[in-house]
Amino acid sequence: MGVKRQARRRSGGAELSFDSLIDVFMNVLGVLMITAVVLALATPGQQSRPQPQAPSPPRSTPAEPEPDVPAVRLSLPQVQNASTRPLYLLITGDGIRPFSTDDLETVDRYFVSRDLGSSLELQPIPGRVMGEAELRSWLRQHDSGLRHVTAAITPEGIRYYRQVRTIAAEEGFRSGWLNHQGDSVILGSSGRTGSLVQ
Repeated sequence: MGVKRQARRRSGGAELSFDSLIDVFMNVLGVLMITAVVLALATPGQQSRPQPQAPSPPRSTPAEPEPDVPAVRLSLPQVQNASTRPLYLLITGDGIRPFSTDDLETVDRYFVSRDLGSSLELQPIPGRVMGEAELRSWLRQHDSGLRHVTAAITPEGIRYYRQVRTIAAEEGFRSGWLNHQGDSVILGSSGRTGSLVQ
């Protein structure tokens, strides 16, 4: 009789172990299901993040691709709102020509000027352009705390802008650019967005 009880205990012990194993399995499965539900409920909250804004409308740029420019580059409106006054450069297919309303001596070296009454037309002199050393020397005649460089770039002159930007930065000047059509420049008070350059 004692042997039968021991046999029952052994077989009962095996049944308890199997039941325990099923309980453990069900508990793990329950925890996994609860975790899945929590994750599923948390996922819609991620969709409330700010969506990327639609790209802004294209700006007016030169015909060729815009040069690789650093974050400090200033487009015309930013330059215009600066507390500094512009030093203008005309960049065409044959090179760089500086001009300034308060430096007509330099203007006469690179342009033929014609008085239009309230404005002045500047026609570039063919082949007369400014090299790197001359550009640096011209910039050093001005105070970078009071002036900034604005380049009027024709589509053919875009390749020179990287050089201008680099030199201006090395000399301590902020620089910006505007798209310019044609070779001649008209200086006057009615330029685009009040820039004096038409």
